[in-house]
Amino acid sequence: MSENVQSSNVAMRSSRSQTLVQQGERYALIGVWILLSLVFILLLPDTFPSVANLSNMLGSQAVLLILTLGLIFPLRAGDLDLSVASVLTLAATIVASLNVNFGWSVWTASAVAIVAGLLVGVTNGFIVTKFDINPLIVTLGTGTLVVGLSAIVSNSRTITGVDPALSNAVLFKPFWGIPIDFYYAVALCFVVWFVFEKTAFGQKLLFVGQNKDVARLNGVAVKKVRFVSLVISGGVAALAGVVYVGTTEAQTQLPARVSCYQPLRRPSWALRRSRSGDSMPGELSLPSISLSQALLGFSSWVPRLMSRTFSMEVVLLSR
Repeated sequence: MSENVQSSNVAMRSSRSQTLVQQGERYALIGVWILLSLVFILLLPDTFPSVANLSNMLGSQAVLLILTLGLIFPLRAGDLDLSVASVLTLAATIVASLNVNFGWSVWTASAVAIVAGLLVGVTNGFIVTKFDINPLIVTLGTGTLVVGLSAIVSNSRTITGVDPALSNAVLFKPFWGIPIDFYYAVALCFVVWFVFEKTAFGQKLLFVGQNKDVARLNGVAVKKVRFVSLVISGGVAALAGVVYVGTTEAQTQLPARVSCYQPLRRPSWALRRSRSGDSMPGELSLPSISLSQALLGFSSWVPRLMSRTFSMEVVLLSR
């Protein structure tokens, strides 16, 4: 009898310790971000906690945060979509080209751009599920193709003069001087959280990501789930491209392609369990480091070195 009680106590203590470890792992990235912010507040009390600096950090990351939230869907299903950056570029180029070169309404052009992103997602999903090819290979190939399409649409030229209505809708600052595109991204975070935590589709995504064979044996339509996740990824990436146009007034495809590959290196560290809530601190931590070091007057190579160091620390903390 006493042995059973002792074993039960040991099991309870083990369960509690595992729960604490899981909670610590879940909020590790948020804790690191808060710690970094406190350090820089102490180092730069007059500039870092200012409203202007906060607005700069939050507003500059909205596009990447939206892009990352779309990328979470295939990640949760165990797939990686490498074409999201190219889709963002294509969507931005379509909006600028249709609005400036062909005189289309900026909202109609935005809708066409999102449809184009969905079509890229459909293509990825069809090839991956129909021919059972690794999505890493498929999306890398389609991403390269989409970059070429972007060059054709833009004629490899910078497109300027997009209808300011889009910029007004994206850069309007309703609270604390922070552009409204950040609030759009936060709202999308809650939508993604709801889908993952409160819907059957979100649970199926997680089930498929854990073990596709087991999910299939339990009656989950694995191919359908993977297909839909890639379509959503393409659509959200195109939405990020539309927002990108509003924040930059449609530069050429090169800046978009370079900058939007950043989420493939940043939030995925915190997405081992694919939680939308981890994306925001992941997007804010590195700009916090870069801006603070710029304010401190460090050389340009220092922020890069510190960012990579921070990347390694986050990976270790998420293990």
